[in-house]
Amino acid sequence: MITNTRRSRGFTLIELLVVVLILGILLAIAIPAYLSSIKTSRGNTVMSNAHAIATAVQSAYVTNGGSTYVGLDAAGIDTPAGISLNVKSDLGGAVPTNPCNGATTAVAGYTITAAATKWTITPLDASGNCVGLSTITLGQ
Repeated sequence: MITNTRRSRGFTLIELLVVVLILGILLAIAIPAYLSSIKTSRGNTVMSNAHAIATAVQSAYVTNGGSTYVGLDAAGIDTPAGISLNVKSDLGGAVPTNPCNGATTAVAGYTITAAATKWTITPLDASGNCVGLSTITLGQ
């Protein structure tokens, strides 16, 4: 009686193709979900930064006697003088980085409109790197 004692070493081509196919399907599902979560987290971060700026501006407004938002615009925050100095110091000495476009200044990272009784801040995202951006309004 002759027995075949040949042992199989390694994987067949079909087995390897099935594994590669399964990995490809998993990646096709995981990568878009990962990229979407990154856009959402950047949007959440930039909105949190915008709220921090708005809180600092509101603090400066109250410190100034609650009379005007004028002088608390983006240029005033980037180069602080007078009441805008309080805004930058309340932010820890620097404007928070905008993760949507990488800007480290208020002028490049946010659209800020100051009027006597109203102030708005909108994070900038020209490249579509963020999701869920909105405008924050202070005053009436």
